[in-house]
Amino acid sequence: MIRRVCLLLCFLSLFVSSFVEAADKKYLFVGNSYTFGNQPHSLQEITETLLELNIPAWKDVFTEQIAYGGYRWEQHAKDADGTNGDKALRERLVVSTDPNHMWDIVFFQEQSQIPGFPSTSPYWTASLQSLKIMHQFVARKGAKTMLLMTWGRREGDPQNRTLFPDFKGMQSRLTQGYTQFAKQASTTAAPVWIAPAGLAWEAIFDDLRSKGQVPAQQGTVFWGLYEGDGSHPSQQGSYLAGCAIFSSITGRSTEGTSWYPNNALGASERTYLQKMASQAVLQQAFILPYPWTFAWKDYVGPTDVSHTGKVISGLNIWPYVRVAQTLPKMASMWIGAPHTGGAGGGRLRLVAGASMEVDALVVGKDATGSLDVRGGTLKVKTLTLADGTNASGSVLLRAGTVEAETITLKSNSSSFSLEGGELFFETFMGELRVDKGSITPLARAGAAHVDGALLLSKDATYNVHITKAQSGTYDVSVLHVAKTAKLSGECKVLPAAAFVPPASLVVLRAKDIQITADFRVNAKLPVQYSVQSGSDGQKELVLTFSKVTQESVSEEVHEFVKESISEPVKEAIREESPSVDTKEKPQGHEVVESSFEPSDEISTRPDAGGRDVSAPEESGDTPIQGGCCELGAFPESMSFWCMVCLLMGLFVSRRRVNASEHLG
Repeated sequence: MIRRVCLLLCFLSLFVSSFVEAADKKYLFVGNSYTFGNQPHSLQEITETLLELNIPAWKDVFTEQIAYGGYRWEQHAKDADGTNGDKALRERLVVSTDPNHMWDIVFFQEQSQIPGFPSTSPYWTASLQSLKIMHQFVARKGAKTMLLMTWGRREGDPQNRTLFPDFKGMQSRLTQGYTQFAKQASTTAAPVWIAPAGLAWEAIFDDLRSKGQVPAQQGTVFWGLYEGDGSHPSQQGSYLAGCAIFSSITGRSTEGTSWYPNNALGASERTYLQKMASQAVLQQAFILPYPWTFAWKDYVGPTDVSHTGKVISGLNIWPYVRVAQTLPKMASMWIGAPHTGGAGGGRLRLVAGASMEVDALVVGKDATGSLDVRGGTLKVKTLTLADGTNASGSVLLRAGTVEAETITLKSNSSSFSLEGGELFFETFMGELRVDKGSITPLARAGAAHVDGALLLSKDATYNVHITKAQSGTYDVSVLHVAKTAKLSGECKVLPAAAFVPPASLVVLRAKDIQITADFRVNAKLPVQYSVQSGSDGQKELVLTFSKVTQESVSEEVHEFVKESISEPVKEAIREESPSVDTKEKPQGHEVVESSFEPSDEISTRPDAGGRDVSAPEESGDTPIQGGCCELGAFPESMSFWCMVCLLMGLFVSRRRVNASEHLG
């Protein structure tokens, strides 16, 4: 009877174990004291908590760490391949069939100095070979490899001062080292990704320095990322690294997360760490390898979205897709869409060589979306941002061109930013802010409209194209602004060939026009500008072109000849040439024409097994006159050519006098 009971218990044990449910996501951390520091809220626990709190579908995240003070990849590899016997890493990475040991990602963190050593260093080459061994084990396990890029020491490394003179110097070399490790260990079937925690450190360093602070000075946020040794992470440091790992896994930000270990950090400080971590990661998209970046040809859209057009979106992991080629025309596209399990998110980037045409493009359809144009061309009929409840959408134009008939910003969670490139449009529904780059009303529209305010910064340009109509007259597309137009940049007049200017031309109308001292008009013709009131009470930016006279032609040719000849001849002209009109011009702004050893990392902290280990950054309406006309714009007459002949005759006569003096 006892025998039967034992057999039954054994059978039930096997039956139950075969139905043990694995966690939603499983992650293994392999490193040293940089990884296990600050227990119980170490990097492992922080990453686990952040994922469970921010990804609804991942309510059960399982993590483990195998980390010993001062350990190097070379030592971990020997643990994994059995050289050092039956070690924990071999069990977790090679032997175990436990469902929770079927890892999604295995993180490898190297000793803090070795990645920054020269690639010819024995330590560096040994690390690379060891990584390749462990990466093979990870791939056989069906998992992915991600390297945890560490941070430079606060004051650099006194032991290797030539290599690591300060934080920035050390971080630069660490970044290069980890990038090379990933590149050389990757295969086509099994890429190696990077979680750049060190770049989050550097982002804070650079941010503080840009604000006039000394980052490494005691009391700063950067100082607070370190323990007293200026090397190991403090609790804030581990939290920052955890936020960077979260973004590296998901392509998302932890901003808005209220959790911090023991609630020991204020909301503003916590949010700052979250923001800097996500920015550091996202800014490296398509530079560093991440699991959520795709070339257009490699991206496969979601299957749980109702939209039948092209969709770039994900529920848990937000994809980022890059376009660098000409694409077939599309009827519609959503960047960020609602999925079966909730709102998703997605990103699209256009670079040089890209050409994309879409009839209806929505950035953030009941979800979060972003479009980053860094080159190429984008042509759309309708471009809608943040369409739907709780939707968020942003467009950033840095370079290239965007041509849109209608752009609509549907909520306060939408933004269209110009930092370069050129925007052609007919209707812009919302506030249009132009920091850099240029805006141009579409010529075919006859008039363009901004249903909001216009802010043209001093480094931005408003292009006024003057085109020749079939009747022989000239047309200009006037920009109508529903609210205030604040102009600090340049108004650039681009006339058609053989353009004969009218007396005046209205180029912009708004409820109010505010012109700053930085505003200027760039034209090839003499022009004044002024702000006037229209018959309907609207303010108008009016360009008034100066009358062309024969005397002005003579004066310009006279000045042209003087600039083209030597000083002695200039003196002869001053003595013998007719006087020219020297009346004072109106005052105002001119119109512009156009041997190394790794050190022990000392840390008295528990390792993964709980043992103590010793581990060896004016406004006004004053008209403005200036510039000069092109010679081709003046009428030709006998008096004009008489002046030219007179000046050239003086030139030849004077040269003969000078020549005889020189020979004599």
